[in-house]
Amino acid sequence: PHFHVRHGQGRARMGIAPVLLLDGTLPPRLFSLAERWATLHQAELLDNWQRLARNQPPLPIAPLE
Repeated sequence: PHFHVRHGQGRARMGIAPVLLLDGTLPPRLFSLAERWATLHQAELLDNWQRLARNQPPLPIAPLE
């Protein structure tokens, strides 16, 4: 399971369980934010991964505050 991060020139694929950078490049601050967000929402990300595998739309996940 993974998700994609896109921001400006940064593009990456990050694993969900465990949360880690799979490939791509992100500025350190953006990587830190993405890692924190994914850690906080890991269960929701995994649920959405399973929903997509069943051809169901993903549910929204809150951004960092």
